[in-house]
Amino acid sequence: MVSEYTKTIHQLARALPRISMPVKQEITTQAGILFLFDHCERYYDMERIVYIGYSGNMSRRWRQVFYGKTQSNIRGYLQQLKVTEAEIEAYMQDHFQFAILECPNEYVAKRYAQQICALFQADENFQPTPQWLGRHVQTPPLAETKLWQTFAPQSLERNEGELHAVIELLAASQVDEVMPVTDHTLDLTTLQQIANQAPPFAQARVRIRKEWQRNPHVRAYTLKQAAGRCQLCEQPAPFRLADGTPFLEVHHVIPLEAGGPDTIANCVALCPNCHREVHYAPHSDHEEYLKSQQNVTKD
Repeated sequence: MVSEYTKTIHQLARALPRISMPVKQEITTQAGILFLFDHCERYYDMERIVYIGYSGNMSRRWRQVFYGKTQSNIRGYLQQLKVTEAEIEAYMQDHFQFAILECPNEYVAKRYAQQICALFQADENFQPTPQWLGRHVQTPPLAETKLWQTFAPQSLERNEGELHAVIELLAASQVDEVMPVTDHTLDLTTLQQIANQAPPFAQARVRIRKEWQRNPHVRAYTLKQAAGRCQLCEQPAPFRLADGTPFLEVHHVIPLEAGGPDTIANCVALCPNCHREVHYAPHSDHEEYLKSQQNVTKD
């Protein structure tokens, strides 16, 4: 169960826009979680996350992680190993990329980051390679945390609801990452040439968006009422979370930004594929069907 959560978080976090070292762009994100990936570390078939940080000001936080003056940062830990400044810079450039997940506020970012740290600590499959330099940092012993940081997960009770919320926030952050091909008439060779001209790593971008404060009881009712089946294609949920809960997403038939209410009558549960389809390839028959579903099942 623990590994399933860890896998899901890795899978979703690795799809966030990456930022390479040295950082050349301005980061203006306020509250958020920082995920640090190490290209030379693996968790199953994915790059292993080797640091989880949080802040109410990410433009300051990432500098603290890599360039802070205290010993409780990555540069400080590497200095304990008698590594030269040039070797530290080379190590960070060769090993690290990071991504930022925007959060509603610093309190939420802190809670979610703590839950992720505690989860990784409890996962027996979340192990560093023998080559990971953090194994050799003795003060404090990073081999125990398996991350470039220390924390006290034993003092934090794992909260399934917060872990679900982390996963949903990660999934929601990728909804608008679907980028249409501008010209469907291009052949594969031409598309490959154009794609190869771009930088190898995605660049971070600043987004300002409105966050809707949704009623968690409306969401809970909608998912429970669906009984694990998508209310559009009527197929079972594509997978289950670590606790056995079918994974479906709540969709507002009349969007909140269009003035739709956050009520049971305006919500349906959809599988991820159908949810993307109604947003990116809307059809009038889908809209009418979903409206009939909300009227029949909720009113």
